[in-house]
Amino acid sequence: MKKMILLVLCLSILSSFAYSESVISFNGPGYDALGYACTLADGRMIFTGYRGEEGNYQESRARLLCLNQDKTVSWEYWDPAEGQCGYGAALMCGDGTLAVIFSNSPYQKLTERKIKFFTTEGEPLEKTVDILYDDSLLNAVCPSFLQITVIPGDAEVFYRYFLDWDGNELFKIASNEEITIEKSFEAEDGVVLMGCEPTWPSNAKIMKLDLKGSLLWETVLPTHLEHLPDARLEYCRQTSDGGYLALYFESAGSMSDGKTPDRYQALVKFNQDGRLLWMNHDCFPQGEFKQCKGLYEYDGKYVMELNTTQKSFSIDHPRVFLWFDEEGHELGQTELIINPEDLNIKADQGKIENVGGSFVTMPDGLWMLRDIMIESDNHMKEMDSRNEILFKIPEL
Repeated sequence: MKKMILLVLCLSILSSFAYSESVISFNGPGYDALGYACTLADGRMIFTGYRGEEGNYQESRARLLCLNQDKTVSWEYWDPAEGQCGYGAALMCGDGTLAVIFSNSPYQKLTERKIKFFTTEGEPLEKTVDILYDDSLLNAVCPSFLQITVIPGDAEVFYRYFLDWDGNELFKIASNEEITIEKSFEAEDGVVLMGCEPTWPSNAKIMKLDLKGSLLWETVLPTHLEHLPDARLEYCRQTSDGGYLALYFESAGSMSDGKTPDRYQALVKFNQDGRLLWMNHDCFPQGEFKQCKGLYEYDGKYVMELNTTQKSFSIDHPRVFLWFDEEGHELGQTELIINPEDLNIKADQGKIENVGGSFVTMPDGLWMLRDIMIESDNHMKEMDSRNEILFKIPEL
């Protein structure tokens, strides 16, 4: 009987997908989330997340979705666990299995986090690895390590733990040592960390450690502004040539005097040994509001999503994409205009907002998976609807 109910549920979910040449909607009736996780060796794409119960965002089912290269559904899996459950990061293991992070946080209290394993056809395997730490966040999932930050409520110092895929500790970094981590990457014989110094004011920093936590190299960037500038690396990415791409963000001053803090932003590129190759500050002209919302590498170019308005959540404003060559030279920009009629959402459901998104490479071009929130008039979250919609990004 349970299998029959689950089959009917899955059929109703699959029928909610809406396709066009430039928009793919994964709409459901509840508070849903879905994110791109990885691409299989045969080109199929894995998405992970959850689907919330309609009218109650505290109840959700963990969800795995596999799309074929033509964007039709290959398979879908719903975890039987009950609570506020979800699947997160996923990657392919060396033995050909798919590893996925599962978590359960009823009433916003993490009670379960483990690695679950699947075949590439969505069949669950018996093996699981428990990686639950109290008061913790999972920050990075890489082929050789997992990074978890543990923040006890009453502690002045917290730790970032690096674990192997069996849950064993490789090393840890205290929050007041070495670096404040924005992003971690696997590199040959070690880990590359990007972010800033663990002090205030801070300088932007990139460094490499071996898998025992010993320093191999580090690069600290000088600041550009006066009055106690605070700098960091954001939206960090590992590039196909082994280097590292990031947004350099620096601010100085305080809003306490009623003035907006000074800003210095630039697109920066490092080689595999942490040497700064180039810095493009010209793409952020003085006096113009431009806020980076994402970086990606696609077809031999780098693309940056920009906010050009303070109303960043509104779908009434185009999404702007700035394109660069591999040397950091600006090539031009394109715009994505979201038409509410393409969203497969009733206009009377509430205020439509564009919460965020991530890039996805597909055989026919570059797409972006956007979180579209339908906010109810009374602002009660359990009555809101959240949907995941893929948009094709206009290219140069």
